[in-house]
Amino acid sequence: MRLHAHKLFPTAVMEVENFLESHETAEIHEHLMHWDSDKQHDAILNDGTSSHGSDENIIESVGIADRVQTALNFYTNIDGRKRLKATDSWYSIQNKGSVLKQHTHSGSIASAVIYINTPEGSNKLYFNNPNPLVEYTNERVVYSNEYNYEWYSFNAVAGTMIIFPSWLSHGSYYHENQSENRTIISLNTRYE
Repeated sequence: MRLHAHKLFPTAVMEVENFLESHETAEIHEHLMHWDSDKQHDAILNDGTSSHGSDENIIESVGIADRVQTALNFYTNIDGRKRLKATDSWYSIQNKGSVLKQHTHSGSIASAVIYINTPEGSNKLYFNNPNPLVEYTNERVVYSNEYNYEWYSFNAVAGTMIIFPSWLSHGSYYHENQSENRTIISLNTRYE
């Protein structure tokens, strides 16, 4: 007997540890805290501000656009698609009690989050399994693995970047943020 387990339809999510060094995240955080925006992002419930929807390209403003492009190039090498280029970027600051709703980024190929300030109690980032039927089979799961996750989470670590397909639902999985000034930069992409 010969057995073959095939991993069908995997989803590439790339974690880039140490994308920014601690002194860089501190400088960027200071810069963003003085940004003049009191706009609320539609995906953030309760207390938070964002530059989402503005014409300002945050990754250009804070001087990390070239580094973002390098990470996107690595991602497309793994994902097997044409090269991507960032189209827009914004920052979001969440305070205690805020919730990042599960959402997707329409009109984008891949999206990314870069953690700038993540005090203790900062929400994790949860990705939902794109298979809507997985929850119906999970009542008898003996142990969790890549075949039966309903969701997968990443800790919010300052300096880390996470790149993922824009259609992949993500958010705080209804958990309230327990920190002040949880600060991120997000971006969307298109093909070059």
